[in-house]
Amino acid sequence: INPYPVFGSSIGLEEESKVLSNKIANIMVGLGFSEAINPYLTNQETNFAKMQKAFDPEKVVRIAYSKVETFTMLRTSVLPSILKNIGASGHEPMPFRLFEMGKVFSVEQGQAIENDSIAFAIVDAKASFSSIKASVESLLGLCGIKYSLKECSDPSFIEGRCASIISDGAAIGLFGELSPAVIEGFSIGEPVACAEIMMLPLMGALASLSASPARKSSK
Repeated sequence: INPYPVFGSSIGLEEESKVLSNKIANIMVGLGFSEAINPYLTNQETNFAKMQKAFDPEKVVRIAYSKVETFTMLRTSVLPSILKNIGASGHEPMPFRLFEMGKVFSVEQGQAIENDSIAFAIVDAKASFSSIKASVESLLGLCGIKYSLKECSDPSFIEGRCASIISDGAAIGLFGELSPAVIEGFSIGEPVACAEIMMLPLMGALASLSASPARKSSK
């Protein structure tokens, strides 16, 4: 594959973006989640096969002449990274809540695109669509984003227990109960309910909320 220049999306100054990201991280901690930090490098098995998704080599940024099988491409999703963490943390007491904010990459019309995404998961014998929905709605509400939910189908999730998050007419994320095949693939011993949402809409809504006259007058 030929080298790609990577194009990113951002809000204002880098410092402003970091402030907004920190606010979102604080929201997640307040909801009872612990933060994970993982490398952007991954492989086809973790990013696609274990997630029960098809691999399209034309839509991923692959690492040329990689010398290790564990790092052959840039991740397209944050969720597999935290599922891998959870699978390696079987000793942790349940319920276990984990989130990560980080870069994801894709190739569109021959160009490598960089975006930011947040993924979070609840691991518990009682983890369900309702439990992750409550966390999703809390995050969206505290960010001040307008949204609707629509039932969707995704190979990583149990059919009928997955929903897409719609904002301004576009899908910005999804959540639901992971399928048994995905849970088994990551060697997780409990049910998992999880979500992944694009950061840009969250940060945009949060920036508008922070700058609103009502918010300023309340200080």
